[in-house]
Amino acid sequence: MTRLPSGSAPIAAFVFLAALLLLGLFIFDDYGVTWDEGDQRAYGEVVYDYVFKGDPSLHSHRDRYHGPGFEFLLVAGERALEIKDSRSIYLFRHLLTFVTSWLGIIAFYFLCRRYFRDPFCGLAGVVLLVLSPPIFAHGFFNTKDIPALSLFTLSLFTLLRLSDSPSLARASIHAVASALLMSLRVTGVLVPVLTIIVLLLGSGRGKWRAAGLYLLLWGVLTTVLWPTLWENPIREFVNALLTMRAYPFRGRTFYMGRYFEGNTIPWHYIPVWIAISTPLLYTAAALFGTATSIAFFFRRGGSRKDKLERFAIVAWFVAPIISVIALKSIVYDSWRHLFFIYPAFLILALEGLRSALRFLARVPTRAGTAGRIGLAVLCVVSLVSTATFMVANHPLQQVYFSLPRRAVAGRFELDYWGASYRQAFEKLLATDPDPMIAIRVDNLPGALNLDILPVADRRRFKLVSRRGESKYLLTNMRYYYDFDYGYPEAFAIESGGIKILKVFRTGPGGS
Repeated sequence: MTRLPSGSAPIAAFVFLAALLLLGLFIFDDYGVTWDEGDQRAYGEVVYDYVFKGDPSLHSHRDRYHGPGFEFLLVAGERALEIKDSRSIYLFRHLLTFVTSWLGIIAFYFLCRRYFRDPFCGLAGVVLLVLSPPIFAHGFFNTKDIPALSLFTLSLFTLLRLSDSPSLARASIHAVASALLMSLRVTGVLVPVLTIIVLLLGSGRGKWRAAGLYLLLWGVLTTVLWPTLWENPIREFVNALLTMRAYPFRGRTFYMGRYFEGNTIPWHYIPVWIAISTPLLYTAAALFGTATSIAFFFRRGGSRKDKLERFAIVAWFVAPIISVIALKSIVYDSWRHLFFIYPAFLILALEGLRSALRFLARVPTRAGTAGRIGLAVLCVVSLVSTATFMVANHPLQQVYFSLPRRAVAGRFELDYWGASYRQAFEKLLATDPDPMIAIRVDNLPGALNLDILPVADRRRFKLVSRRGESKYLLTNMRYYYDFDYGYPEAFAIESGGIKILKVFRTGPGGS
């Protein structure tokens, strides 16, 4: 397989990451508003008011056990810059979310480069991460799961550096990264568990002191960065862990053509969603890489350090999935709650591809050469087809499936977060000449997406609740995929040829 000289890979990675930054700055204002963004911003305001005004509302807030770190940062920036208009607020949030995603991609480059000890693998890793349609789109509007993914990546990088040399300085840096992660997601507790295992089972002088300092700093910094813990750190931390296991969800999830209550989702929900929303090559390679990594861990030979590093990556990917299945944790909205395991998934995919190439290199016949060429062609075809999908379906890349359309439509959640309402509004503005357009929306994102429109466009819509008052009904079909609304369809918003939002003409409406 032809590859760049090792000296060229860092230059190529720099160019790629710089181009990605410019692209993100150019397109960040294309994305719609998602279901939770209003509530997340409100939670950030509650935390901000508690920190700076002593407002006790935080202690009774329903989201107090959610990590507030990123939401607090967003609200602090919004207030410091005196951003008032709703469109500016949401665009500011999307911009900072993208920048955080981009920084996470940089961390992933260094993690892959360090793990494989090969700058080319660092470049290959960021290409795979960027060419992951749902992750790419969520990198602009998901203020929960994408910052957590980025900080998980940074934390694993600092963990590997700490395992190289268990010094107090590196332990301190790793503690900061781990605490920042905990300020976003309770699932970040996996990092200190992996840290203690890797340090204490590893070799090297000073590991006990490094482990002790790490735990002390991690505990202190986590408490400082998470205001919910300030009054009673131990009790509230335990409550947060218990809440994480069974977060209350009153809605339904559409999966394999059926609706499930939050606590009745089948055990295979997460594995299936990962497989169907990720390019097939990535999934096949990750499965092979997981198998080879586990085999490496148990076979004779190989250093303890290398085996512990393999263990950390496999555990990062596998342990959360097993925990969700074993504890019957409530999950919904595809697998976005576990997006933080995706970097580990891609590292295992790279491991699988490398293992396959090494196996084929040992085949001394033309079959080996043909196999290597075939694998290279398969990789190129997969990457090009994925990139083509992302460009063609911008800015709705989050609705991506590796399955054929006929296997998806009517069987799985589509635009469950409702970002596509924005595209529907923009199409109505372009095609309906009425100065005032009366609309009904099926759920919360429909109202939220009005707020990201320019003021003049926003004023052309009149949001009504009664059936006879509207000209159009818009629905992203959340909870009601096969519901017959009884109106003619005016148009639909699609992604990958699948209708993800429908606009029905309900009456003459207008001004």
